[in-house]
Amino acid sequence: MTRHRLIRSALPVGAVAALCAVAAACGSGGAAIAVDPPARTAKVKRGDIHPRFLLTGELSARNAAKLDAPPDLGGRGSSITWIAEDGSAVKAGDPVVELDRSAFAANLEEKHKDLAQATLGLVAQKAQAAVAVMDKEIAVDRATITLKKAEIDAEVPKSLRSLREWQEFQLALKRARTELARAKSELLAQQRAAKLEVKVSQIARDKLARDLHTSETALLALSLKAPRNGIVIISDQPWQGRPFRIGDRVWPGLTVASLPDLSQMKVEAYLSDTDSGAIAVGDAVTCRLDAYPDLPIAGTVESISPVAQKRRQQSQRRAFVVDIAIDKVDAKRMLPGLSVKVEAARAPIKDVLVAPRAGLILGGDGPVALLADGALAKVELGTCDAHFCEIKNGLSEGDVVRLRGGP
Repeated sequence: MTRHRLIRSALPVGAVAALCAVAAACGSGGAAIAVDPPARTAKVKRGDIHPRFLLTGELSARNAAKLDAPPDLGGRGSSITWIAEDGSAVKAGDPVVELDRSAFAANLEEKHKDLAQATLGLVAQKAQAAVAVMDKEIAVDRATITLKKAEIDAEVPKSLRSLREWQEFQLALKRARTELARAKSELLAQQRAAKLEVKVSQIARDKLARDLHTSETALLALSLKAPRNGIVIISDQPWQGRPFRIGDRVWPGLTVASLPDLSQMKVEAYLSDTDSGAIAVGDAVTCRLDAYPDLPIAGTVESISPVAQKRRQQSQRRAFVVDIAIDKVDAKRMLPGLSVKVEAARAPIKDVLVAPRAGLILGGDGPVALLADGALAKVELGTCDAHFCEIKNGLSEGDVVRLRGGP
């Protein structure tokens, strides 16, 4: 049918005549007249629903070695200075992510200096303690010699000396004994004090050594290395929904990359919250990789998250996460992150009141029908398929809805 016939069939006879007159006046060189096509409508009627849902998702590994940012990053975190290419192959021990170590390196130099000073101080403390103890030991030796001499003098019988001389030797013996006891007491006290002082210095030095070791370990941990051979998958930056890249800041425990086990894969798909209940655990599905659409892969719905969540921080759309077990894995073609379309079909629902999806507005505060006169009517929906939705309440058979989209 030509454009003129389309216009003629949609307009009254008088309007058609007027348009023809204008076209004749303009001649072959006149400007074309734009005429809006009539709105498309459809009636609400009884029919069947064939629940076939198309979900989008991506391949995901069931197990993966995660590379997390180390715990000793402080309150400000650290930024990425280098990161491996997404999908690149690495060997065990190869670096995958390098984090900024400038602040840690400067701090490490100061800790090396502090440890060196503490070590020298400990050596000096031990030497001083040894000298102090030695002085007290010499004092004990002198007091011991003095006591022995006093004992020899005091052993001379009283009858062989004058009374005064004998009494002086006895007094000297008592003083020598007292002096030796005092020297021994001072030696014991000095030994205890020296041991305590050395122990305090040793504890301080050991603490600095532990701090240095912790810092060195943290510095080494700023280089995230592959624990085994594999393919690198760069994680998404949680706030912007894109893979991490150089300059991004990370915080302790945040997964920056992973090495998936390619022998065990699954599909992680997303079911819109407006299609809640459309599929169930145990349903058979067919998966197709966007990269290989001619190779269908059979799968089974394994789990559905209980709550719909935002897929991106800025997005307002919510979806249920659907885990799908697949029957076979092709490690050469099936890599984590590849886009997958999932087709799920359920038993048809017979003889129910249906309206075209194009005549309904889903989401927002609730589904509404777009009536032929432009008004909106709230409706209660049942199951939907790709083209129709079951109307449980809000419309009656024979009602006319206006279809969105072009003619």
